[in-house]
Amino acid sequence: MSPISETASSLPVIINGYYGFDNLGDEAILESITQWFATRDDVHPSVMSNDPVATHDAYGVDAFPRANFWQLMRRIFASPVLLQGGGGLLQDVTSTRSLVYYLGVQLAGFVTGRKVVVFGQGIGPLEAEFSPWFVGGFLTHCDLVLLRDFRSYSFAQARLPVNAPIHLMADAALVLEPADTDTVEDIFLQENVDLLGRPLLAFAVRGSMRDRRQITALARTIDMTTGVLGGGVVLIPFHHPDDLQYAEAVWSMVDDKDACSIVKGKYRPGEVLGLIGKCDLVIGMRLHSLVFAANRGIPFVPVSYDPKVDDFASEFGMKPAVHTPLIGPERLVDAIEDAYEFRGRIKTKVTQGTSRLRKRTREGFEIMGEYLDSLRLKRLGLSKMARLSKKRVEGKGA
Repeated sequence: MSPISETASSLPVIINGYYGFDNLGDEAILESITQWFATRDDVHPSVMSNDPVATHDAYGVDAFPRANFWQLMRRIFASPVLLQGGGGLLQDVTSTRSLVYYLGVQLAGFVTGRKVVVFGQGIGPLEAEFSPWFVGGFLTHCDLVLLRDFRSYSFAQARLPVNAPIHLMADAALVLEPADTDTVEDIFLQENVDLLGRPLLAFAVRGSMRDRRQITALARTIDMTTGVLGGGVVLIPFHHPDDLQYAEAVWSMVDDKDACSIVKGKYRPGEVLGLIGKCDLVIGMRLHSLVFAANRGIPFVPVSYDPKVDDFASEFGMKPAVHTPLIGPERLVDAIEDAYEFRGRIKTKVTQGTSRLRKRTREGFEIMGEYLDSLRLKRLGLSKMARLSKKRVEGKGA
């Protein structure tokens, strides 16, 4: 895509989020958003990224460095809309600096008179004393707010004016399209994952390398699970390189290494979505491993590290099997065995819940589309008024 530019026939939009960091969840949100933008020829998106070249190559969109302040301001002045993309951006658990960064980008949009749209975001956890006040205050100045879960929606409702443009949607990755079957099967072959004749369970693991007790608990969980079910386990990292290193630490402590493999390569979200679709059960310590499972109608076992996992599980009438940090494998193994035994029943719940959530996601995209359409009409209307005014002046001069 050509660099963003304001023309009479297109609307420039800057997309900001946690992009270019090899985090599959955030990349899946971006891929879903760019897939939607690709259906419109009247909007030109430009993505703020930690790795602009990789973002451009992956999604075919213009991208620029997110850490370059002068580049950001130049782009903002050329773009009437700033879109704060989906994900858990408005939280201070990762770090207060992260929250300050995203609110700072919003502030740049406010002070330059841009239209600021919050799209498909979650809010919280907010642990610092003034964080809820700042986030609530900033949301009141946004032109359109679309939130991905009830917890975030309730937070915003309590702080925004009654007539604020706030809407509830669901995670944008729920409408992401998977890679084609041949591509997915080629990846499994490259990664030496056995798809023939036995159950395949996907584990998306995360945690601190210093927590040896949890690593040991996960390794024992895998051994006990494969021993009972007689199947195979594939460890799928969702954030490189951290999750890959963690998966390797877990794998190193597994007794039956022939029954456990790791997807070591970096793949696009749609490709990993296809991998998840080939599995019989997903055990997810990453939110988007559960979102991917739901997208493909695969039964899943949530392992919670954050309230957003609990919120997502509740949409399907589920509760997390366990919360991290894991102390031992027993409870998780019991939950996996139950989920596998009743996977047909769980699949029905997942399919029904996903259908409802997808509807909310598509409605969110429709609301954003209608909003962008209204901005284009306003811009075209202003251009038309300017042309008419010019003709009047020229007529009087004649």
